[in-house]
Amino acid sequence: MSSNIEINCHMGIIASKSLILAKLLQENMKVQLKDKKGDKHKKIIIDFRGQVLYQSFKKMIDFCYLDDLNILSQINDSNEMIEIIKLSNQFKLNRLLKAAENF
Repeated sequence: MSSNIEINCHMGIIASKSLILAKLLQENMKVQLKDKKGDKHKKIIIDFRGQVLYQSFKKMIDFCYLDDLNILSQINDSNEMIEIIKLSNQFKLNRLLKAAENF
């Protein structure tokens, strides 16, 4: 379990899949940044206190973007699968949850 790892994502895409996850992201908005073009971006920092596997959280975000259950075939071990199930349940990603439970 690592800390200080960044995952880039768009709030609208995340919110379309999980209002609970979108709420977590909104509650943790810290800084508004400008990129090289001057466009504003919000940086969100969530401290999971080492309780979430980066790989599992990243796969869950990938699912939100791709709506593709093939992310499950990229899971490395049972700990990662358990984490996917836990996160899917926590953030009410029911399709991912059911697929992970039956994988």
